[in-house]
Amino acid sequence: MKLTRIKIENHKRLIDLDIEVREHLVMVGANDVGKSSLLRCLDLVLGASTAQLYSNVTSSDFRDLTQPLVIEVDLANFGLADRALFPDEIHVHSVTAATHLSIRLTATVDENETMVISRNAPSGGTGRQLSRDQLAGLGWKFLSATNQTREMRQDRKSPLDEILQAVDLGTEKADFEAITRTLATKLGGSPVLEGLRIDLASQLSKALPEALDKNDLVLVPGSAADDDVLSDVRLQVFKAGTPRDLSEQSDGMKALFAIAFYDLISGRDRRTGGPPTSHQSAKSRSSPQGSPQSEDHCDAFVRHSQRV
Repeated sequence: MKLTRIKIENHKRLIDLDIEVREHLVMVGANDVGKSSLLRCLDLVLGASTAQLYSNVTSSDFRDLTQPLVIEVDLANFGLADRALFPDEIHVHSVTAATHLSIRLTATVDENETMVISRNAPSGGTGRQLSRDQLAGLGWKFLSATNQTREMRQDRKSPLDEILQAVDLGTEKADFEAITRTLATKLGGSPVLEGLRIDLASQLSKALPEALDKNDLVLVPGSAADDDVLSDVRLQVFKAGTPRDLSEQSDGMKALFAIAFYDLISGRDRRTGGPPTSHQSAKSRSSPQGSPQSEDHCDAFVRHSQRV
């Protein structure tokens, strides 16, 4: 599926808009002009569960509380699995036979400040709310720079870890396992680290109910602890001749790296038949039944401009 149109009405941080989306949607602007608000609106209509809608949409999102907040998108380019998932909702033009799927989110606040939210396909004529399977079939995933900053910290698993875990080392695995055993032996036999274990045992014995001995503490490689020879392997990027971890990149660069990683994961899953992960777009993916869908897609990117 491909995103072709975005319409938003009565949002406090956005003027009313109706945007045609072609091959790509690129938003460039200074801080605090509404780029993130627009992406958040897309996430609400395409990705949020019903519980998340009622948690994330508040009266502060309304410009005028007496009017509904409306977020509507159009999608096109449907595969067979898409048509099976939205049999009543996809509209077929009576003359041109062109097809599109409109999804509309409407939120209202009554006089008692009670929020009522609906999300359906107005052209379907049924008025039914989108089901969980239909929502999953849209394949939307919102990747914010802030989220990627958290995911790419050195103490968290990242999409790179997922890629490395899927690597088949073949005959090379035995060589890496031998390296892991050698490192584990060196760690265990190091006089310097033995002194560290003595200090750690002494300090921990003061805090714990039972005393510890240096032999109660073992320093092991992450690859041995996780039983994964590529555990704790990092990807560094050379810039001006200096290697830098991904965790040291700017938030914007982290987001771009994350998009590239998810595209790689998605491509591999399509080749192996598994369920891929999509990002910031309704795009090519495998359906819940494993059937390939349309390769057409539209990506949305956001960049904060900087004044020189």
